[in-house]
Amino acid sequence: MDLNSASGTLTFLHVTDCHLSASATVQTIDRKTKARGVDQPRRSRVLQDALHKLAEDFEQRGMTIDGVLFSGDGTLKGDPNGQLELRKMLLAELGRIGITPANIIATPGNHDIVAGTEPNSPERYGLFQDAWLQSDPVVVPFLEGIHDINDLDISSHVLRAPQGDWAAFPINTANWSQLRISDDEDAEIADLRSLIKADGNAKRISTLDRLCTYDIARVSDDQLEALRKMVKEVGDVRLRIAVLHHHLLPVDGREEFKSFESITNLGLLRQVLRDLGFHVVVHGHKHATAAYYDHIYPDHSAQQSAHRVLTISGGTFGPSSQHPDTPFQLIKFEGIPHAPRCTIESLSSAVAGRSQKTSKSPTYRLWEDDPTASGPATVFGTSIDDVYVRAIQMVKDAPNRPIICTIDFSPEDEQLPFPKDYPRDGTPEERREWFGETVQWWQLHASRIEARIPYLHGSRLKRFGGALIKLSAWLI
Repeated sequence: MDLNSASGTLTFLHVTDCHLSASATVQTIDRKTKARGVDQPRRSRVLQDALHKLAEDFEQRGMTIDGVLFSGDGTLKGDPNGQLELRKMLLAELGRIGITPANIIATPGNHDIVAGTEPNSPERYGLFQDAWLQSDPVVVPFLEGIHDINDLDISSHVLRAPQGDWAAFPINTANWSQLRISDDEDAEIADLRSLIKADGNAKRISTLDRLCTYDIARVSDDQLEALRKMVKEVGDVRLRIAVLHHHLLPVDGREEFKSFESITNLGLLRQVLRDLGFHVVVHGHKHATAAYYDHIYPDHSAQQSAHRVLTISGGTFGPSSQHPDTPFQLIKFEGIPHAPRCTIESLSSAVAGRSQKTSKSPTYRLWEDDPTASGPATVFGTSIDDVYVRAIQMVKDAPNRPIICTIDFSPEDEQLPFPKDYPRDGTPEERREWFGETVQWWQLHASRIEARIPYLHGSRLKRFGGALIKLSAWLI
C-alpha cells in the first residue's frame, strides 16, 4: 500500500511479541496475600494503557505515526482471540494519530499459526487471516498456500512511499513453525502412536504429540522469490526495510537451549537481504530490545566489501528479569532520501499516575560505512544533493571531524551542480548564476592585494603541492 508521509522524516511504531490471550496476565504485584480486587493485570490491558498514553502524548504535540510494524506473536500459543484483540486495539488507540489498516504491516510469528497444520496450507494461517485479512486487510507477507507467486498484488505485500523514497517488506518465517511429525513420515512414531491410542491414555497421547512437534523457523524458496519480484517491481528506493518475526543473529548474551533456535536457512536469507540491498531489518521473537549492524559478506569471499544492515530487535513486556518492560519501540528515520539516519526510542508500560519511561538509542547513520570512526569522515554520493545533506549532517553530529567529500558525477552532467537545499534565495537560474560566480572567485589564482593576503583560496588550491592544477569546479 502507498503511504503519504512528511518529506525527509518517518516514524514507525514497532510492536512485537505481545502474547495476548483471554487469561494471560503480567506479574506486576508481588502478591503474598489474597484480597478481592487485587489482581495481576491482564496483558491486553497493560498494552492498551501503554498505547493510549502514547497516542495521547502524540496528539497533544500535534504529531502522527507513519505506520505500525507488527513482527509477530500477537497471541499466546494460538489463542484465537489474541491477534483479533491486538488489531482492534491498534486501530482504536492509534487511529487519532494516523494509523489505519492501510499503514499496518503484520507478519506471523510462531504463536500466530495453527499448530500441527501442514506447511503451505490455508489452514496454517487461519487465525492470522481472521485477524488481519478479513475486512480492511493490512499489509502482510506472501503467505504460502494462500497467495499466488505468479499473480502478486504488490499493494497487499509492500508498504511504501508514493514518491519512491522508502519501502517496507514483510517476510514470513513461520511456515514450518509448530510442525508435528505425521505417521506417514515416521513408521516407528506411527506404531507408537497406535499403541498409546489403544491404551486410551489421553495424557500420553498429548505428551507424544508434544515430543513430535518442532518449532522450526525457515524461509521458503517461494517466499524469497516473491520478495525478489516485489523488490524489483518497487524499483530503486533510498531506504529498504524488512520486517520478520525471527532473529538473524543473537541479540544479547543470553543462551536459548532448544532445537531449531535459529532460522535453518539463515545463510541464504542473509545473502538475499544483501543482494536485494536491504538497509534495515526489524524483528521480534527474542523478547529483547537491541540494535546492531549486521555486516553481510558475499558467498565465499571475505575479500569483497560487506553489505551493512541495521538490525533492530523488539522486546516485550513483563516486567521480569528475563523480559524487561519494553512493549514497543518508536523507530524514527530522518534525512530521507539523501542522508538517512535512524534513532530508536524504547517505551515502557504505562504505570497508573505516571508517565511512560523512555530510553533513546544512539543515532545510526545508514549511509556511512563506519559511523563509530573518529578520524576524517569520507562523504561519498552520486549527486550533489546526497553529498551536501550528508556533509551538513556530519558537521552537526561530529563538528570536530575533518570531512572529505567525493561526488560521482555522471559524464553527461555538464551543468555546474548546485544543492537544492542550499539556503540561497532566488530563482533556480539566479541561484546557479550566484554559485557559478562564487566558484570562479574561489579559483582566482592572483589578486591585486595578494602581497598583503598571500593565501587567497585560489592560489593555495592551484599551487598545492608545488604544482599548478586545473580545477573545473570547487564546491564550498
